[in-house]
Amino acid sequence: MSTQRVREAKQAFEDYRYARWLDSHQQTQPDLFSAPAWEDPKNPGERWLADALEIVRTAAERRESFTVEDLSFPSTPDARAVGAVMRSAARKGWIKNGGYVASGRERHGRPVVLWHSTLNREVA
Repeated sequence: MSTQRVREAKQAFEDYRYARWLDSHQQTQPDLFSAPAWEDPKNPGERWLADALEIVRTAAERRESFTVEDLSFPSTPDARAVGAVMRSAARKGWIKNGGYVASGRERHGRPVVLWHSTLNREVA
């Protein structure tokens, strides 16, 4: 009888270990083609857009002119979303395009848009 009990205990233990192994290996991988909206570079999310627009509006109220490099936006998977925010702020009438200027040395002098504020009390 003791041999039978040992076999049963061994089988129960093996079943238990297999169930734990199965649980740990059955975790589903994330679907690469249906990422949440906040991870989609073409749709950074309503909250991110609202936060970014608030940053632009605050800068427009405090500065006469600025570039996107002067601002600190929340991180986004795709930096192209920042351009959409700037165009949206321009459509709202907060800023206007002032042409291109050279960026800093850390950006190798590439041209960036200089935005002029229409909300700055000293300018308006």
